[in-house]
Formats: sequence, structure tokens, C-alpha cells
Amino acid sequence: MNVKSNIKKILFYTLTQRRNFIPILSIYFLTLNNTTATQIGIFTAIGYIASFLLEIPSGYISDNIGHKKTLIIAKIAMLLSTFFYIIANEFYIYTLGTIFQSISLALVSGTKESFMHETLTDLNREKDYSKIMGKIGANASIFSAILALLLPFLTKIDLILPIKIYLIVDIIGLIIATTLITPLSTEKITKENKIKIKTIIKKSYNIGLLPIAIFTGAIIGFATSLPPFRTPYLEELGLPLIYMGVSMALSRVIWFLVGNKIKLIEKIKLKNLMKFEIIFFPIMFILMSIFNNPYVVLTISAISVGYMWGRSSIFTGHILENHIFDKKYKASILSIKSQIEKIFNIIIAVVIGIIMNYSYKLGHLSAGIILFSILIPTYFFIKKK
Repeated sequence: MNVKSNIKKILFYTLTQRRNFIPILSIYFLTLNNTTATQIGIFTAIGYIASFLLEIPSGYISDNIGHKKTLIIAKIAMLLSTFFYIIANEFYIYTLGTIFQSISLALVSGTKESFMHETLTDLNREKDYSKIMGKIGANASIFSAILALLLPFLTKIDLILPIKIYLIVDIIGLIIATTLITPLSTEKITKENKIKIKTIIKKSYNIGLLPIAIFTGAIIGFATSLPPFRTPYLEELGLPLIYMGVSMALSRVIWFLVGNKIKLIEKIKLKNLMKFEIIFFPIMFILMSIFNNPYVVLTISAISVGYMWGRSSIFTGHILENHIFDKKYKASILSIKSQIEKIFNIIIAVVIGIIMNYSYKLGHLSAGIILFSILIPTYFFIKKK
């Protein structure tokens, strides 16, 4: 088969990696005895720690053993994660599910992007990276929206039925991963051209990767650490369980719309886009703490998360164009960015989790203020450089 088939296969692989049942998972966890919102933050943080410890090594391993093999291993880890969620009846088993999920995400992080960049290089379309990856994420998100809308109906039958369905989805994803075609442009690592991890990190920082990674990492870190608390928050505000999947579905629809307009967004200079985001994301978190109407909070949450993921390929494309000093180590370099995200994930999951245990409103307000205080100095540092 032609390497072009990788584009569609990565689309379906991406779809099988989505965890649309996470809102239900948080509610189910809180139905167990002696469980609290703080514990959600703890097992989430443990997963992020596992992902953090593996992030750069996983990218390095991926570059050395091959991106296709890594995507297969990642899918196996995700399948195991789903299995542990299904049998979970206490905190420790939930934690195992989170750890294997984080291992899978760490392995995919940087690997999928590198694999697709090499695929597009084979097709002489590497300049279309942001557009194509934006559409892949967008199209996968619309399928996710459908699955998210089915959540309340499936949970009426069994609260963890959506998770059981995803066990089948993960098996399909594993099959898809085995059929991927390794691009010819993939540069193999030999003993003669092998570079140590320390050297990769040092060179990446020297060419300016750190500040842009902190900027994007802070936004992603906050945006992905808060959703586990958002479901119980919406429930506290009075949102019926049947509408819990709507928040995720709506965010996926927005992701779809933004992802399909990447070319339009790319016309905005990166520094102007960053100026907008310095204001946009903190305000969205603060607004979520102000309103008491669960439908308004749900909509604000969906807009912020959908926009963030929809435009993410722009920043990844920027890094691939400006911060890759060695094409053999794309996944390793992108993993450095992802590890910075995990640092924020770990800190936010614990700190904001403690605040959330007292007040969900205060937690979202604190998130907005802290994020703004991080983005402002980071932006001016990037501008100065």
C-alpha cells in the first residue's frame, strides 16, 4: 500500500486514543467509599508523574526503535489502562489505569507527529503539516463528540459501559497501528550518528525551545488538569448527569471547526496569536468561577478546550520548522516540550486539587490568575529573544 494511507490510518488511530469516558470515570470514582476530589487530583498527578518520567526517554526510545513500533506499544499500554479502569474498585487500581494511560500518551507524544511529518515529507507535503494534522485532530474530534453524546445513554445501562466499549476500540486501534507503513524519509539511527539524551536537551534549549515550550505547556497543563474536577463541579451546580457528555461533545465540535480553519489562523503572526491567548485562557478559567449557571460554565469550558486543541498543530508545526536541529530526533525534541507540559500537569493537579476540595469556584479562579502570571513574563522573554 502507498504511504499516503498513513494519513487516514493515523486519523483512526488518533480516534482510538481519545478517552471520552473520563467525565464518567470521575463520577464513578466519587461513588466509592472514602473518596474525595483531592484524591482525583492525586491519582491524576501520579499518572502525570509516570508520563513525566517517561516523556523524554520515550521520545528517545521511539527515535531509536522506530516510530511505528512505538505507536504499537503505546496502543498496548492504552488497552491495559482501559482494562484496569474496568476492573477498578479502589484507589490503587484506578491509579494503575492512570499510569498505563500516561505511559501510552507519553509514547505517542512526539512519535505520532514525527511519523506524520516523515509521511508528508515522502509525499512532498511537509509544508502542509499544520493543515493536515489540524484536520486529523478536527475530524477525530467530531467522532469523539458523537461518542461523548452517547455517554449518558450508555451509563443508564451501566455506569462503566462506555469504558467497556473502549476496550474494543483499543483493540481496533492496535490492529490499525500494525498496518502503518514506515516512510522512506525516516532517518535511521546508527552507532556512528547516535546522540545522547543530555546532548539533545542541551541543544534544544540553546536553539530557543524552552520558552515556547513553557508557553504552550502552561496552557495545556492547566487545560488538561482541570477537566477531572469539572464534572463534579457541573454536578454541584445542578447539571443533570445526562448532559455530562455534552461538554466534551461541544468541545470536540469547536475543535472540529477550529482544526478545519488552521490555514486561516496561520495567517495571524505567532506573536499576535500568543498575545490573544495570554488574555483568552485566563479569562475563560475566571469566568467559569463567576457563573453559577452550569450550562454557561459548560459552554465556556467547551470553547476553551476545543480552541486549545484545535490550534495546537500550529505550535507543533512551528517547533518542527524552527527547533529541530537533527531530523533523526524529532520525537525526542518534541518530547521535551511535552515533558514541560507534564511538569505543569503534576503541579496543577495537586495544588488546584487541594483548592478544589474546598471550592470548585476558587480552584478555577486560582487557575486563571496563576496561568496569567506565568504567560505574561514568558511572552516578554520570547519577544526579547
